[in-house]
Parts: sequence; structure tokens; C-alpha cells
Amino acid sequence: MEHEHPPSGLPGEPAADEIESLARELTELARREPAALGARVRALTVRQQAELALRLPAAERLELLLHAPKPMQLVRALPDAELYLTAREVGPHDALPLLALASAAQIEHLLDLESWRGDRFDAARSGAWVALLLESGEPTLRRFLRSVDDELLVLLLQRWLVIRQIESEDGPEVHGPGIGASGDERGFVSPDGQHWVAPKIAEHVPAARRLLQMFFVEQPQRYQRLLWSALWELPSDVEEHALHWRNSRLEEHGFPPWDEALSVYAPPSGQRSHPEPAQPERPEGLPAPRSPLRVLSGPGLLVPAMERLSPALRERALHETVVLANRLMVADGADPGDPAAHQRMLEKAAGYVGIALERREAVDASRAAREIERIPMMELFREGYARAVELQARARRLGAEGWASTEERALELLDTPIRQRVAALLVPRPQYLELARGDGAQVLRDFRDAAEIEETRVALEMAEVVGSVLIERLGLDLPRVLELDAEPPRFSTLLLTVLGWHATRGELRCEGLPGDVTADFLRTVASRRTAAPDSPERALRALLDELARQGRLDARERAVLGAFGKACLEQLSAECGGLEPGTPVDPRYVRCLMLAR
Repeated sequence: MEHEHPPSGLPGEPAADEIESLARELTELARREPAALGARVRALTVRQQAELALRLPAAERLELLLHAPKPMQLVRALPDAELYLTAREVGPHDALPLLALASAAQIEHLLDLESWRGDRFDAARSGAWVALLLESGEPTLRRFLRSVDDELLVLLLQRWLVIRQIESEDGPEVHGPGIGASGDERGFVSPDGQHWVAPKIAEHVPAARRLLQMFFVEQPQRYQRLLWSALWELPSDVEEHALHWRNSRLEEHGFPPWDEALSVYAPPSGQRSHPEPAQPERPEGLPAPRSPLRVLSGPGLLVPAMERLSPALRERALHETVVLANRLMVADGADPGDPAAHQRMLEKAAGYVGIALERREAVDASRAAREIERIPMMELFREGYARAVELQARARRLGAEGWASTEERALELLDTPIRQRVAALLVPRPQYLELARGDGAQVLRDFRDAAEIEETRVALEMAEVVGSVLIERLGLDLPRVLELDAEPPRFSTLLLTVLGWHATRGELRCEGLPGDVTADFLRTVASRRTAAPDSPERALRALLDELARQGRLDARERAVLGAFGKACLEQLSAECGGLEPGTPVDPRYVRCLMLAR
């Protein structure tokens, strides 16, 4: 049964493609027909408006959120993670109106992500966000004070501020410190009149003073208790307890402990039952973040497949995708307070899920939707990642048991980019080497599709076969070759050298070509001035036939070595095609042949 494109919200609501259409038209409507746009937005439910907003770029999303008919209700309909990402994407100061509308839970999640770097509390960063909360309005700061846990407030008092008790000799009757109760840029007297407070960042003095004043007036007993804790409790103990509560809250958003998060890289388990959603259904809001729909909207089947699921299954798929990305963030040690890390992890999750879908022959969105409906996202990720791990295991065997195990520098013989592709597999998490960049730079990143897996597999197989033939079957003296120069010859040079010996003397040798052999090779094979155009290909075929006849190549190895040899012939033509056969070859300009010394 084919999956249709069902409604994305509640029964009777517009279909997902209608929301998508409005998202595409929004900018043009806002410019040409703002009244029509307003009417169409007002006709949507709050949940539909949230769905629409989260399909838009950050700046347009903010405009829609702030100018909706019920902005506070709409903002609070967003998942906590989406409010955080929106605030970071538009920038803290542009997000002030958004913070003013946010719920206490949304603010708490934002601070959980922004106030920590790893397992260390970042007081300056946390204090800056608290100052922004005050700029967004005292009601926002009041919501924060009522919901924030004691440990975070104590850490702020300890790390963001410097607090000391006012000694008796500093009283007004002994002239005091010369500063009034309102203080100045250096600090201020606490609302209880007993302490001198100085923020570590001078610009935060007004925010800190207003925070303590509000705290003292609204919760005097809690104020006294936490101020005492800030003065006398060990900061390391407070930080440990605050981290515990913060991690507990983040776990509810899909950020498990590190040792549990590592299970994302476990081998496929064959699991077919979907986990129960960790977040409850929100009738008036969106249960799952929509960031996968924005970040993964380019090539790939994942988003089109999700759009073909029923509303409930779509929410589950979105939730599983975000939880998977969050697990990867913890397992990889990425910073959850970095929006770019959220995007990278979503792309990584989608890449390996896509590889698994391709392996399952889900060649279109409908087939991919059926697989997503049956198989949990975590299991699909593991299936895709297992293909990269298979290549990694082969690369490690090459270094531990194959021809590369005989010498520490053996892999230096591999040509570019084969050497770099093999090296990219040997890091703790196998990586793909991306070459297609305008500046010629090489970038290591995660695999994104099955074609990149296949490209790397071919490179690895070439490394295995070419090294095995030259070193193990033709008896290349590896230690001597590695000592010839600081930069040893590559396999392409060694194979062309074998080709030179075989084409001119009928021998299978892998040692430097003397002058007469080099001259004969140029005259009969390499030089375009004297050799027939098809001479290089005929010489290569003859070499492969001889290796196969002697039992040193099977059919698969012949095909691999032949493909590598054709690439080597291009280098031979570029360096030697224009040479005069009788002229001595200068090794400074001809690197594709190993010449006798």
C-alpha cells in the first residue's frame, strides 16, 4: 500500500503540503498582500501556525511568531529545543521579544544548554543570558526566579558575582566605603544591606542589582538561604549538584549520559519495535521539533519520506530523529550549546539513516516511508553506520595483518587520495574524505550516502590489491624503497616501473630502471613522438595477462589493478608523453618512474 500525503496536524487541518506552500509564498505575500497573508495566518490554528513558523528561516520565523494573532500562545506552542535554536539563530538581542513570551520551561532549557561547557558551569555566559532576561522584561525574570533550581542560583551568586559581608567598621557611622546603597559601576550594597556585591563583568551591575532586589522582595526566605549557601558552601559541591539536575532535565530531551549515548554506535540489534516517545503529547503545541525538516530539506529521502507518514507516525519519526542527533552529540562530545553542532548531528544522523535506506532498496520516498514506519531511527542509523565500520575494520586489518603491517611507514606508498581515504578510516569514528572543493582543500566528515561508502570501498580495495601485488607477489623490497628518499615513491610510480621492465625486457621486476631500459620504454610505449597511441594500454593489458597467467591475479584483482593502472597511464602521459626518447630523463621532473641511481 502506497503512503499518501496526509494531513500534518489534527483531523480537518490543512495538509502538510498546504503548509509547505504557504511557507514558500510567505515572503512574497508579506511584500505584496500583507492583508491576505494576515487572513491566511489567522485562519490557522496555533498548532498550524507553529508548524508554518518552523518551516521558515530564522528571521522570518521570528517575524511570524511576534506578529501572530496570539504571539505568546504561539511561542509557547514551540518545542523547547525550537525556541532555543530560534533564539540562537537570530541572536540574543534580537531574541529579546521572544524571551519575553517564552514559558519557564523554555527558558530553563535555554539556560541548561547555554550555561554549561561540558561539565563545567560558565558563569559569564549564564550571567549574560540572565541579564538578557531582565532586558526582555521583569515578568520574564520573575518567571525565571520562580522556576530555576537553587543550585543554579547559588552558582550564579558564587561565580558570576563577588559577594562579601560588610564589616562593622564599614558602616555609615565610620564614613563607610564612600558608595551609596545604589552603588556604582564597581558594585552595590545587597538589598538586605549586609553584603557588598560586585559582578565580575562591570556591564552586568544593573542586571545583578535588579535580580537580587526582585529575589529579595518576592522570596525573602529563599534569598537568605541561598545567599548563605553562596558564601559558605563549596563551589565544587554546588556545581556537582547543579550538573546532576541539569543532566536529568536534558535526559528528558534526549541527551542521555555519555556511557548510555555510546550505544548509538552499537552494531544493529534487529530491533523492530519503536520506543515510546519520551515527551508527552501536546494538544495545543508541537510534540516534536521541526529542525530535521529545515536542516535536511536538501537532497535525500528522509524528509520526503516523513511527509508521507500519518500525523502520529510523522511526529514519532521527527522525535526519534532529534533524539538520535542528541545522542550523537553526547557520544561525540559536541557542545549542545552550539547550534552548528545540532545541525551537524542532524546531518550525520540523516546520512547514515539514508545509507541504510539505500541498502534496503528504498529508492523513493514511499518505500523509505514504509521502512521508517517499521524500523526505529536508531536501528536504521546503526545499520548505515555498520557499513562504515566494515570499511574501518578492513583498513585496520590492512595495517595489522596485511602488507602494510611489515613497515611502520608502509602506507606512505599509497597515492593521493587513496592514502588519505585509508587514513580517514583509521580514526576512532570512520570518516569520508571530501575532495570536491574549489580551493583544493580536503575535508574529513561523516559519510552522507551510499555512493560515498562505495567510493571509499573502491579506494580501500585498490590499496589492498596494489600493495599485495607489488609487495607480496612481486617481492618489492619495502624497507629499501622507503629509505630511498624522505618522500618514498608511490604505488603508481612502482607499477609504472614494473610496466617499463615488462614492456621492454619481458621481466616482472620492481627496481629502478636503468638508462637503456628507460629509453626503450619511452620510445616504444610512453612517448607520443615515437610510440603508437594505444601502446600504453596494450602494454598494461600484456602486464595484467602475464600476472594472471602466473596465478598472481584473480579476475577481481585484475579488474582493480587494471583500473588503478589506467589512472597511472594518465600520469605517465602527462610527464613523459612529450619527452624525446634519446634524451636522458631528469628525475627532478619525472616522478612517475623509479630510475636507477
